[in-house]
Amino acid sequence: DPTYNRLTAAVEAQNWKDAFLAAHTLKGVAQNLGFDRLQKSASALTEAVRGAVPLTDESLFEEVCKDQKEIVEAIEKLD
Repeated sequence: DPTYNRLTAAVEAQNWKDAFLAAHTLKGVAQNLGFDRLQKSASALTEAVRGAVPLTDESLFEEVCKDQKEIVEAIEKLD
């Protein structure tokens, strides 16, 4: 799923509309897959940039990155 990459690109470009859409999508994907921590961190980020508001708390994005990384690493260990 390219959603995380879209989120990262949008945050780096400070494109808050696209960041909102990507964070919202990531939240839904995480919820559907049972990735509770990622769902919660993506939800917090979604609310922070709702309405194309600039992100003022970088730790929200950092938490999403941390949670995403942990999930990817856990999945890679399954191989």
